[in-house]
Amino acid sequence: MEPNNIENQIREKLTQREIQPSAKAWDRLDAMLSVEEQKPKRNFKWLSIAAIFMGFTLIGIFMMNNENSVKNAIPSNPIVLENETKLIEKK
Repeated sequence: MEPNNIENQIREKLTQREIQPSAKAWDRLDAMLSVEEQKPKRNFKWLSIAAIFMGFTLIGIFMMNNENSVKNAIPSNPIVLENETKLIEKK
């Protein structure tokens, strides 16, 4: 029973104990907290520039592919103008 009694006494003393920090300690703590609040915000300027560059590159590639597909389109049926051939035959 004795170790339990010692534990209870220690617990009671710890709960009754209050530590009063000095005024200097509060000033130091306040100074440390205010320094942490002054952290600069992250600058994402480089990230936005890279995103814009990638966007223009993708748009350019898409436009070039569309132009190439239109230029390379070969008509499968030849165009025959019947009216013009009839006029030539009549003369």
